[in-house]
Amino acid sequence: MHVNHLFSYLFSSKKTLLYTTFLRKDYFRAAAVLTQSGVDYRTAVIHHKPVIREVPGSDGLTSEYRFYVRKNDYHQADSMVSSQI
Repeated sequence: MHVNHLFSYLFSSKKTLLYTTFLRKDYFRAAAVLTQSGVDYRTAVIHHKPVIREVPGSDGLTSEYRFYVRKNDYHQADSMVSSQI
């Protein structure tokens, strides 16, 4: 991890986990909801090794998508994402 990236991640106020999905369509839905509502967010994509048993609807992909928001925005973002997905 690049030093500047590590520094900004550790000291960023955008580090409360809001939502996790393995489905690309849910990733795009959550991103659209948060963008339209004006909530700042950060995503992390974690690539897992291929597994024998795949997640239903994942099209054989083994990526995990995580959304992080500021602690102050968590409740607003949670209610918006929960109602749309």
